[in-house]
Amino acid sequence: MGFTVETAAGRVLPIKAGKNNRTPVFADLDELLGSKGKARLKYLRENVGRGQISASQGKVIEAARSVEELVAALDSMIDERAAPRHSMAPVGTPILQPTSERRNTGSHYTPRSLTAPIVQFALEPAFDRLATMQPLRRCSI
Repeated sequence: MGFTVETAAGRVLPIKAGKNNRTPVFADLDELLGSKGKARLKYLRENVGRGQISASQGKVIEAARSVEELVAALDSMIDERAAPRHSMAPVGTPILQPTSERRNTGSHYTPRSLTAPIVQFALEPAFDRLATMQPLRRCSI
């Protein structure tokens, strides 16, 4: 609930975002690199939900000229739970992106004790099956 499965269109990296920067949101590094200057910060605020970017972080993000420089600039924002050792997910990787569905439907009031089993028994097996697919071309759940 509150997430959608997407296929990464470019190389992606999970950024700490959302309320108190606790939700990993995948940023498309190729799309971000294609933006210039302040448009990159706007992308992080609007598309990723990263509200807090210091002036010094912003300057480094704006100045990045390659994906590697961009990853280095985003270093303190990377959510390591979804990207161990700050590894990028390649194009075609299924990713779990948060949506506003729970808030829009009022289900964000549903206790975690009721939603956790749904995730564990319905979604976890689906992702296990996806992980065994070689090569991964498209995601259908």
